[in-house]
Amino acid sequence: MTAWDPPQSTPESEAASALTVDPFNSLAAHYGMLLGVSDFQVIGANPRGKLQLHQAWQHGAGVQWGFDVSVANDGLTIRVGPGMVTDSLGREVASGAEMCLDVGAWFTDRQKSDPGFKPRGGPTRYEFSARLWVRHAACLARRVPSVSSGCAGADDSVQFSRVHEFGRLGLEPYERAEDLCRPDDTSDEPPVGALDAAFASVRDLVRDGTVPALPREPASWLDAFRSVTAQAAAKLAPPGYAVGGEGSLLFPEDDPSPVLLADLPHIVVEEGADKKLRATVDLIDLSVRRTHLPTILVEELIAEALAGHVGSVPMPDAGGPRVRRCFAAGSRILIDLTDNIIEGTLLDALEVRSIDRGAANPSWSDPIQVRPRYAEATATDDARVTIRLPDQQGDIWNRVILRGTGPTPLLGRRNAHLVPLAGRVGDPPGSTDDGHDVVAMLRRDGA
Repeated sequence: MTAWDPPQSTPESEAASALTVDPFNSLAAHYGMLLGVSDFQVIGANPRGKLQLHQAWQHGAGVQWGFDVSVANDGLTIRVGPGMVTDSLGREVASGAEMCLDVGAWFTDRQKSDPGFKPRGGPTRYEFSARLWVRHAACLARRVPSVSSGCAGADDSVQFSRVHEFGRLGLEPYERAEDLCRPDDTSDEPPVGALDAAFASVRDLVRDGTVPALPREPASWLDAFRSVTAQAAAKLAPPGYAVGGEGSLLFPEDDPSPVLLADLPHIVVEEGADKKLRATVDLIDLSVRRTHLPTILVEELIAEALAGHVGSVPMPDAGGPRVRRCFAAGSRILIDLTDNIIEGTLLDALEVRSIDRGAANPSWSDPIQVRPRYAEATATDDARVTIRLPDQQGDIWNRVILRGTGPTPLLGRRNAHLVPLAGRVGDPPGSTDDGHDVVAMLRRDGA
């Protein structure tokens, strides 16, 4: 057993997990000073608290290295390699050996213990979606002789002298969105953490150049970045500072939440002829995890990103309409828009072509003659363009182009101005003269 491996005999202990953190108190030692247990606790709690405080606020929860996820040859065991993560309380969760999770045993136990767990199918074949997490765990180890008290009548006893920290795997099911034709649907995404929510405006600035309302107009991208981050950080506070809050005044989150390792969107558990359970995991998606990059790599990436952009001025978005989602539903293609458009510009801005993937020599069709139908936005629904496709046989894919550039862009109105389509939601800002095209490759049946 290495120093990181979970012990095989000693059970997990709540007392061990509750390691004291006290970053703002330290021991002031003096000659002849009698040190007790509380003094040694302060000695340990101070550096531990400072480290966790720094990890939680400056880095956040995420994977440092390792924790690769795979399925064993038996098809029933999820294997997670060695690795290290930091959780939302700044604790480092590490494992120096491979960890395993028996999906069959987990499934049987979950059905018995969780009435809300309702996998699809049954009674011998079930399907469900789940996410794999790792959380901090600890136990007590190494018994040593101890004196229970310094007072008269004290008894000699044996106590644990070590706290061993390690990682514990967990699998949590979730419900996938029913409308799988919606690539931009976020209903089944992992919950947003406190730091993500607080710095959403910073993410919008960096991702698509959206500048929120500021006390003054920024003179450069650097000025805009400083202003937006300053406002975001000024409003950020630990949960205990919230009105009526009784949480910690140290960490960005009170909940010692586990760290997400992988999404397993389609798991099948079947009962064989021998009455034993077998599992199939179709996909292991690591893209849902948060990963910490080494500082030296971040520094070099920033230097590369700055090339050609230093000194430019943020361009405000002209407010052109944007595509919220584009998807296929049977013989129709549906396009939802954030704002109303000028219907007369739609036909010239739209082009649809098809290709049969199953043909011996697939090739693009000529532009398909379509008559799009447009419905303006209401109090409850977005503006929508509906394109009804002609009868098509084969494994048909349609390429839809809605232009925001070129000689005939799709136009909307913003105050008294005509503004071109600005692309999809999240695309860079569009100007009053030029927007962004939206292109989508859609299978006819929406699969």
